[in-house]
Amino acid sequence: MAKSRYGRTIILALALAVLAGGAAWAMADPEEGCAVAQTIPDTFPDLPKGGFSGELHLVLLQDKDHPVVTSDGRSLWAIQKEITYRTHAGDIITIPRGMQTDLASIPRLLWTFLPPDGPWVQIAVFHDLLYKTRGSGMWSFHKDGSDPKPSLSRKVCYSRKEADELLRDGMADLNISGFRRWAIYNGVRVGGAAGWGR
Repeated sequence: MAKSRYGRTIILALALAVLAGGAAWAMADPEEGCAVAQTIPDTFPDLPKGGFSGELHLVLLQDKDHPVVTSDGRSLWAIQKEITYRTHAGDIITIPRGMQTDLASIPRLLWTFLPPDGPWVQIAVFHDLLYKTRGSGMWSFHKDGSDPKPSLSRKVCYSRKEADELLRDGMADLNISGFRRWAIYNGVRVGGAAGWGR
């Protein structure tokens, strides 16, 4: 049973790669200029590169202000406790309490093999922050978009490619297998453009 499931996963991932036709490397990825220049201080000097500060705490959003699921069938979650990640370049990214996420944005068709809440979810929410803010890390707690909070130290803005590379590197830090890491990374390189800034 396990061998056939693994075989189906390989076939599915290879089919996706063939469909992509190498588009991940051929796609133009312009630098999305960020006008934001605020940063946060490095309050985690002992946090190693590729390290996380604490655990990921989430709450399912199910109240009058939030739909139970998004239009594509994903549950929405909110970060309950600030969490920080030090990138391989040494940058600090902090996800503020209250940020909304749909976890890993994996197409429903693949959830059997690559569920949105898989072992990669801890780095997926950092990737989500960068996608939601077009690389600036400036997240607003208010519905009117005022009072954004800086979430990045040192680096002012990430391109979409850099955000995807952060996801890939973070999955390696979490010991995600090379095949699943490859499939998820190439999936966001090929299909992630529509989610940039949404």
